Amino acid sequence: MPYIIPTGDDLVRFCPFIPNYIYGNVGYGIMESKRSMGRISDAFWRHPIMWTVVLGAFVRLVLGCFFTFSFDSEYWGLIDENLQSGAGLYELPGMYYTPVWGYFLSFIYAVAHLVFGVASIGVQADSLVVLEGMAAGNYTDIVVSVEFAMSIKMALMLVDLAVSYVLYRIVMTRTGNERYAVIVFALWFLCPLTILSSSVKIMFDSVSALLLLLAVYLVMDGRNYMAGGAFCIAVMTKFFPAYAIFLLVAYLYNRDRTAFIRSLSQAVIGAFVMLGLILLPDIIQGNVDVAFGFLTNRIGSVSDAADSFVDTLSSSGYTVVMLLQPLVFAIQFYLAYRMAKYDGCDRDGRFLKLMALSTLAVFLWTPTPVYLLVPLPFLMVLAVVYERRYLRPLMFLIVSATVYELVILNVSTLLQLDVYYGLVSSEYIISVAEWFNDMFFMEFSNFMALSILAGFFLTIAIYLILFIFFKDEYESRRASHA
Repeated sequence: MPYIIPTGDDLVRFCPFIPNYIYGNVGYGIMESKRSMGRISDAFWRHPIMWTVVLGAFVRLVLGCFFTFSFDSEYWGLIDENLQSGAGLYELPGMYYTPVWGYFLSFIYAVAHLVFGVASIGVQADSLVVLEGMAAGNYTDIVVSVEFAMSIKMALMLVDLAVSYVLYRIVMTRTGNERYAVIVFALWFLCPLTILSSSVKIMFDSVSALLLLLAVYLVMDGRNYMAGGAFCIAVMTKFFPAYAIFLLVAYLYNRDRTAFIRSLSQAVIGAFVMLGLILLPDIIQGNVDVAFGFLTNRIGSVSDAADSFVDTLSSSGYTVVMLLQPLVFAIQFYLAYRMAKYDGCDRDGRFLKLMALSTLAVFLWTPTPVYLLVPLPFLMVLAVVYERRYLRPLMFLIVSATVYELVILNVSTLLQLDVYYGLVSSEYIISVAEWFNDMFFMEFSNFMALSILAGFFLTIAIYLILFIFFKDEYESRRASHA
């Protein structure tokens, strides 16, 4: 039956007690309300952001339903089992990250089990047990269930959407240019590396990126307490944002030197209050040292004994990370100095540019590709809003990082297709994994050779962006002294 807008005459027949001055305008008011809602709905769906959200969500859901990186997700399942047994985050083995990710997972698990009735965490596939003995690649015979993996993937998709929205707000607030804001929104939400991280690998670097982005947005908005708190959570999620502290302090100094001590004190108080809240359960249980075990274990692995040339090479990689730290800190101090001395008219724009370089300069070594999700939002703002010549190097960075990530994931993303869908055979997965483990040259497997090649191009992309910036800085300083 078609929807009919009632008129005043219709209403008086059914409600004769309504005064004339009321019922005479009711039908017109309902009709205008319907027209207004129609205009709002049309504008809503015509907005380019909505189609970006629909497309990005569709791609994430399709990939997420069929492909899952089983190596890391095995630990997310183990954490869930520990929590269901009544143990805390660190009372049983399985949780090797700081508490923030544990709290995030705990909330997801509560919603998944209590609201959506997710029962199965995963299974051990006997047909894939041979994968456990393969040295190259990240393989396991533990396969998490589709519904369990999707519960985490959906939450991370919302995080990706939140990052896009904060980027949109930052660009709109600082420039007022909606076209730029929409482009930056789409660049993040449709970025293949972002999609792989949240919907296939199920890693939480986007959470750290969101929190650092919020800290930057809040500090530019003058909300120092909240900015300090957001920055603390970002660092306690993944350690990489910690390097940005020098630039954040320099921004506070440049914004108002007379109120610098007060602003800094507010940010520090906010950070320490948040740190206390994060660590309070671990302080009560005496697990504070375990909560930082992920960082100390990584550093300690540098000194582990090596059994082969490849092990030596891997250990040397961690050594290179440590040896590059003086250069990383030198760049951070230089960028902070340039921010503190800035006397132009676009302080926030300069801050965002330097934040892009500061977060990228952390990775002078060849990083795991998803680590780059922390600098990526700022690099997108830099390339789209301020310096278009960074756009091609940014695309090169995204493509090379995505290819490198696909090499790392390789056949381990197909385990659910075998165990839960029956679309891929165990024999095929094992044969591909064996190829990755075959020797390419000396002790270098095919997996190692592809990883080195992909990592090489990723490193070139990182250094290319840094080279462009420092070349411009050098020419600018030289011109100013001419």
